[in-house]
Amino acid sequence: FQNYYAFSYHEDICKEYFNDDILNAYSQILKQRDEQANKMIFNSYYKICFTYLEDHLEKLLSYVTTKPFLEFENISCFLKEFICNPEYSSALRVGPFYVLLSLNPIKSMCYNEKVLVFDIDDTLFPTKLFEAHFNEYEYGFNYTDPDQPLESFMIKFIQNTKEYNESKCKELVGNFFCKEKNSSLFSIQSHLAFLEEFKQELQHLKAKKICFTNATQYHAEYILKQMNLVDCFDHVVHREIAYIDSTILKPKYQAYEFVENFLGTSPSNIYFYDDMLKNIVEANNRGWNAFLVQESLIKVLRESLVGVLE
Repeated sequence: FQNYYAFSYHEDICKEYFNDDILNAYSQILKQRDEQANKMIFNSYYKICFTYLEDHLEKLLSYVTTKPFLEFENISCFLKEFICNPEYSSALRVGPFYVLLSLNPIKSMCYNEKVLVFDIDDTLFPTKLFEAHFNEYEYGFNYTDPDQPLESFMIKFIQNTKEYNESKCKELVGNFFCKEKNSSLFSIQSHLAFLEEFKQELQHLKAKKICFTNATQYHAEYILKQMNLVDCFDHVVHREIAYIDSTILKPKYQAYEFVENFLGTSPSNIYFYDDMLKNIVEANNRGWNAFLVQESLIKVLRESLVGVLE
């Protein structure tokens, strides 16, 4: 870019017209609201500055579109390729970059470091307990409003299906999220009661963190948002919306292979946490460090990472 700028840069004009002394002097004159002085300043200064900058910009744009850059035809072609890179995209957005599981090649993140990989359902979020709670009602558990807080959604849902009064609904939902029922953070259901403490535990882990889920992006986004974990993860690898026989899911080896290629690190650098034994077995077979989460993710994390991230 320095070369591009120098190509159309005129040093003498910049020294004569673009300096603080001249700008300050003309600013003082303009404050006097003298029409003749204003006209003189416009013709002898601002008009020349504007014409120079316009010409400067045209030359820059011409240079950018006609000169080759690296192995690309020009800088514009390079930028079009660059902005599709997941690392660039994730740096611009608030929260993780969502990556669709696919058989198609994907650009590698080239992580030459430890990466923590988390399942979502029944690892970060107590999905089975949640669904069991809603199975008492007519329609089961269904996300109908992505912006509606989880507790508010539950209260409204129970009201509509059981016709309880509002205080009864709040009591039922409150019991589900109750801290008193969960004396510590050492259970998956307690993640909901101790949201801030759980988030601090994850943020304390000084390593790249991603989610690797068989759920859809819609489901993953909702869960991470409601648990206030959106800014804890760099990426979320998820399945496509429509389920078909060819859909790549855990424990298919192609799903793990996709994650390995995407992360660009050795299998021994991957630390994987999941509640399904078959998913853990396949990960171990590929050389990952895989850990089964049955009750306490925090306990498993602490035990598995002793001496690893220090």
